[in-house]
Amino acid sequence: MMQREVAERLVAAVGSPAYGVPSLLFQLYARVIGRFRVPASAFYPRPQVTSEVLRLAIAPEPRVAVRDPWLFGAIVRAAFNQRRKMLRNALQSLPPRAALPPAVWESIFASTGVDGRARGETLDVVAFAAITDAARQELAAAQAPARRPRR
Repeated sequence: MMQREVAERLVAAVGSPAYGVPSLLFQLYARVIGRFRVPASAFYPRPQVTSEVLRLAIAPEPRVAVRDPWLFGAIVRAAFNQRRKMLRNALQSLPPRAALPPAVWESIFASTGVDGRARGETLDVVAFAAITDAARQELAAAQAPARRPRR
């Protein structure tokens, strides 16, 4: 049982005003299999809020394959930090360990089919997972030591 506004943020659909970081992180690991509201009149003393009960199915592993949960969270938070920014601009605020040049992000958008001009609120868990996995590969390639040619 939780406050109705929190429950609405957790189960919010793509594009809705309540959709954000909590929605994506929750939906990566859980799905709602039942829900109902509990009015304030059901409690004494009567609270100022309405409650909601969510019945959940929580997965031990992400519901969508994500190889780097930390990077997934960082990308999602960056995308929603400034909701009105396009994804290609919002991702420039990633922490240094996840930062990539703009040209690499454009390559990632092209390979995943995600529009870099989109805003985070228009992407679902699957799109963020695809971006994360592509970014993880680029970060790994950038950190790999350069091989010297043999003589």
